[in-house]
Amino acid sequence: MGIFDLRFSIFDLASSEWRGVVCLVGLLSIGLLEPGRALAYDYRVPILVSDEDDLEELRESGDITFDEKEQLLRMLERPLDLNRAARDRLYNLPGLTYSMVDAIIAERKREPFESVDDLERVEGITEEMIEQIEIFAKVAEKKKEKREKGATRWNLRIQAVDRIKDAGLTSSSPQDKNLPETYTRLRVRAGDGLEAGVAVVTSNTIEDARYNPDHPYSLEETKPVLETKGEAYLPPIPKAYGMLERESWRVIIGSYRVGFGQRAVFDTTGQVNPNGFEPDLFANASESSVTFPSSKNLMGVAATVGGTVLRATDVEATAFASYAFNDLYYTDVNHEYEGGFPGPDSYKVLTPSNDEGTYDDLWNSYPSIPRAYTEMLGGGNVTLELGGKSHVGVTGYAAQVDFQLEDESATFARSVAWPERKEVVAGGADFAFASDPVTVFGEAATMDNGSAAGVARAVVDWKGMEIEPSYRYLGDDFDNPHSSVKSQDELVDGNRDRGEHGARLSVRYKPAPWLALRADQDVWKATVWEEPEGDEIPDPGHDDEVKHYPMRMESAGRLDLYPTKQLSLGGLVSFLDKDIDESGRDEEFAVDGEKWRLGGWASAKLPIFMRLKAAYNISYVDEALINKYGKEHYGVVELHATPLGFANSRLEKLLTFSARGKYFEGSAESFGEPTNEKYAEGYLQIAGKPRSSLTVALRGAIRDHYEKANWRTGVMEEKPTEYFWRVVLDWEM
Repeated sequence: MGIFDLRFSIFDLASSEWRGVVCLVGLLSIGLLEPGRALAYDYRVPILVSDEDDLEELRESGDITFDEKEQLLRMLERPLDLNRAARDRLYNLPGLTYSMVDAIIAERKREPFESVDDLERVEGITEEMIEQIEIFAKVAEKKKEKREKGATRWNLRIQAVDRIKDAGLTSSSPQDKNLPETYTRLRVRAGDGLEAGVAVVTSNTIEDARYNPDHPYSLEETKPVLETKGEAYLPPIPKAYGMLERESWRVIIGSYRVGFGQRAVFDTTGQVNPNGFEPDLFANASESSVTFPSSKNLMGVAATVGGTVLRATDVEATAFASYAFNDLYYTDVNHEYEGGFPGPDSYKVLTPSNDEGTYDDLWNSYPSIPRAYTEMLGGGNVTLELGGKSHVGVTGYAAQVDFQLEDESATFARSVAWPERKEVVAGGADFAFASDPVTVFGEAATMDNGSAAGVARAVVDWKGMEIEPSYRYLGDDFDNPHSSVKSQDELVDGNRDRGEHGARLSVRYKPAPWLALRADQDVWKATVWEEPEGDEIPDPGHDDEVKHYPMRMESAGRLDLYPTKQLSLGGLVSFLDKDIDESGRDEEFAVDGEKWRLGGWASAKLPIFMRLKAAYNISYVDEALINKYGKEHYGVVELHATPLGFANSRLEKLLTFSARGKYFEGSAESFGEPTNEKYAEGYLQIAGKPRSSLTVALRGAIRDHYEKANWRTGVMEEKPTEYFWRVVLDWEM
């Protein structure tokens, strides 16, 4: 049998709902044939960053996902203590393998670390890896450790951002009159194991959106209307929590995140191997706004109890419940007309000052409907620890949503993960097997609608190469809104319909200390719905469409060089073929179905306490697959300097300068209407530590638009120069 015959035979085996899960067994058996080790969290690129802006640059360039940026940002704001952090948390540090995490835990038991640089004591951890880790990790000072028991410690962070922009020449470019948006967070740890915190965001929003069936638009069934009280500058519901930890149990009341296993059943943490809950005060801060991520918002209670039931075998049980309000982007919720005609439609949002409200006004100013729906859920997990990383676990949950728009016909759009039904039940089992140096992970999940999903990862270490095969199966109807198992982007089918099964192979090889190579190959079949052709029989339950299974493929290669301790550079190439002709997309959505990306980067430590970084990417994008600008050209140059490092190493962090220049040229298509944007941007940031416990950062930025098209009409318009500022204060005592 040839390679192509074998490939199609594997995918045909998974054509039914549960046969795809059976494929996991075969893949896992492969992983047990050879010893292996793998990156605990595979970020796919080196994470060489200095602040949150660097993380945003990595996300914008496509090097990391939004969830990965959020995970790294949480560690950036609250670095992991290498002498105390749990194994599951250490997995999230960039560049570490599972065996390295085991070695870190063993080494800190033998002799506690005194600094992050002490990681050089751990076999396999190089100076280049420490350079990635150091900003996300710390070692608590011995003086603080001595007074930690019974002492009260607190951390205060205040952040404010704003954009200043005059009006452009057209109605779609109004003056920015929004007030600065702020984020205030306070954490307090008192005594042994008692912790509390609160976070408040102030934002520009709208008040009390409610459905008005008597509005002329609604009566004529041309457009459902949500009427609001108008513009507002209000804080959303704050995040707050109280947590108590003891040796065999822990409990939290308030805002938290929770996840288990391989994230197929339930996960809001974004971690690679989540195992329980953690406090949540996180907020997303962009150049001009600060928001709480509503899709991961849990507010309630969670508790974990552990106990030894057999020798060297532990059972840990976690229960959680939540009742939370969530925001929705206005196109993510639909009104379903009685009788199904003319079909679901998004709302027109009107304010008292704009009786004829337009999409442009809403798009530019107020993209979200505050407190659009509530979610009530409850669930639990039981895990049997088998020693080390080995375990088996069972997870389940049930959830119900209720829209707060006074519209009984409100439903979620296909662009969001929630299904049209308002009740969801999901459950599954996961396991990890570790017998040094072998580690294998897997999870299978099912839902109340009978759909199934499964994921598996195995590793092989062969002659110095790390080979990691993985498999994923997502049933056509698997619409679990709290599963973090990601399918490839399929914008036409939205985020809800994830039907997909595929295999991925990653190979990492470091033949010399100064050279690292990486190759990735992903092949999958996606489920898409399209117009029937020939004798095909349409499905009346799915808009009279038929189901097809086109093949997709993504290939990527990366090379990283470390010629000296002061210089590192690399390059990448990737190719994505979504077989658009077979999937049914046409010129209404995209020019073609392929994406090429070429890129390169370099980072240099200069002898005068400075670091210089530069990166450039060229992409050719099928814009229909991403709901954002396709980046054709993207370049950035960045400089960090610590001028007082000349005088004394202790003064190195007392004053820091950061400067960046960026060039962006992008194009995109939104339902056949092209948009284009080209701009140059620069910023300067000054950060100081007047005290060891206090950090203050001031940042100013300017963005000069060469040209930008109206997102709806495609007509090129002049855009005024934009100015941004940000102030951050971080005080820890």
